[in-house]
Amino acid sequence: MSYALRRILLGLSGGQYDSQTALFVFGLAALPGAKVVCRLIRPMKDDPEVLMASGFTGAAFRHFIDSAERTAMELDAVARLALAQAHERHAGVSFDYRLPSSGDSYEFASQGWGADLVILAHPALMQLQYYRLVVEEAIIHSGRPVLLLPEVLPRDLLANVVFCWRYDSASAAAMAITLPLLRAAGKLTIISLRDSDDREEAVAEPLEYLQAHGVAVDHVLVDLVPRHADQTIDGYCAAIGASLLIVGGVMDSDLEDYVMTGAVRRVKGKPQRPVLIIG
Repeated sequence: MSYALRRILLGLSGGQYDSQTALFVFGLAALPGAKVVCRLIRPMKDDPEVLMASGFTGAAFRHFIDSAERTAMELDAVARLALAQAHERHAGVSFDYRLPSSGDSYEFASQGWGADLVILAHPALMQLQYYRLVVEEAIIHSGRPVLLLPEVLPRDLLANVVFCWRYDSASAAAMAITLPLLRAAGKLTIISLRDSDDREEAVAEPLEYLQAHGVAVDHVLVDLVPRHADQTIDGYCAAIGASLLIVGGVMDSDLEDYVMTGAVRRVKGKPQRPVLIIG
């Protein structure tokens, strides 16, 4: 199943990275004429019953709720300014923006069902637990590729693409989903992750698939130690100056820990490149 880029779901944090993220996404949407659906990732309103059970009563309870609402409005103002600046640069891009009534993470993920691609700034840049939860829910439940952007954005997202290949159907499905991107890559490398049970020839079929679609590709075979997957994958991407890393089928393979823990929850330092995740 391939896709055409017609609708992008953009999650904004109301923080310092919204301006560059919005500008990047509007630029990405301009060429195919895609619409950008923008939503603020706001702090979650806790269940009143849970708050009261935890000792938040009377004035303290009201102060907590009012404080969360003021914070949301402040974040909303930053997000709106970022969108206005991005639209000024890319006036032809159609977009809409709404402030959600709550910070429910599944609500944002379900918005992805009406989009071709979900884009957010990498959660390591914000260090906010509620933001991380939204990113995780988007990866697991949006049913769409999720692009996480680093602090320093590449000039050309598809200049030097690395695709992680595992010998399984989830990787094959992810390759089909991202075929339009792979065809547009300036350079494409398949990094085949092999463990003790894999065969060297296991990558033959995907290479033939790409060649049949006119995609020139390099292939690198590496031994994977799950506990050191981050060093293996990130080290290779750094060595060749990858502009984008694509990791597919993460919820159905031993890459789940690498992506969900190493790349989302507990990142060591700021991410160095965009990563496109297909859950």
